Amino acid sequence: MNARLAWDLVPTFLTLAEQLHYGQAAARLGISRQALSKRINRLEQEIGVPLVVRSTRRVGLTDAGIALRDDAIPAVVAMRHAIERARSDASTRRLAIGVSTDLPDSWAERVQRWIVARGEPALSERRAPDDAVRLLRRGELDLALVATAVAMLTLPPGDKARALAVGREPAVALLPAVHPAAARDAISPGDLDDLPVMVAEADGPEERRATIARLQGDAERPHLIAPRIGTIAQGLVAAARDHHGAALVQERGLAGVALDGLVARPLQPPQSFTVLLLARAGPQTRPFAALAEHLLLER
Repeated sequence: MNARLAWDLVPTFLTLAEQLHYGQAAARLGISRQALSKRINRLEQEIGVPLVVRSTRRVGLTDAGIALRDDAIPAVVAMRHAIERARSDASTRRLAIGVSTDLPDSWAERVQRWIVARGEPALSERRAPDDAVRLLRRGELDLALVATAVAMLTLPPGDKARALAVGREPAVALLPAVHPAAARDAISPGDLDDLPVMVAEADGPEERRATIARLQGDAERPHLIAPRIGTIAQGLVAAARDHHGAALVQERGLAGVALDGLVARPLQPPQSFTVLLLARAGPQTRPFAALAEHLLLER
């Protein structure tokens, strides 16, 4: 027996079992009486037993037909309910937003205020910046709020994603407190040319070169990779302390981080990290635009 074919024909049989009239059942199904008769015959052939008793006026059910009707109706109803639940779940799926752990809490708070005002299912969660973009690319996040350098690394050219700058975070130079430049009001390019530069493992080649040039004055100077420890900022702090080096970090990313022998100094000319809102191409177009507008208005 072809179980799949038999099951596909069961709804047709149930319509006939309800109407007990070929003409009325055919009209209900939107097919001809001949097509309905052929389907019932095929179902009986697949099952191997007669299901209906035909007469010139009415249709009756055999014992097998009655048993099939009584057993199949709950199954068909359950399947219809399952389909409706699936449709409902899809239409009310929570919007998933990742906020970089290297961004200050104020960014996560802005996102949460937007979620509350929007009044629709959504979830905001803190993620390491490179993880947030990776999950976005895999479709496990709808939107991500991250720093520019990480976004440029993880979203290669041609990747179908939308990005919009929604704000900036001031950058500072991190250096040993005993270094002569620590006594200056601000750090200019080349002031730290005698220190090894720490760069984040999440940075791409161009971001690393830009950081080295900004601190040492020469993009070709040697550098060290700082592994992430909790956040990128924490990893840079630990590496700069262990290797007596310098790093470029978000000023507010140092909140609550013990510097222990390091100092943070502003840059001259000033420099900042661009905060990007990212979204994969797809149905999240409207939430992307709405959240971007909210973040821009709250700057």
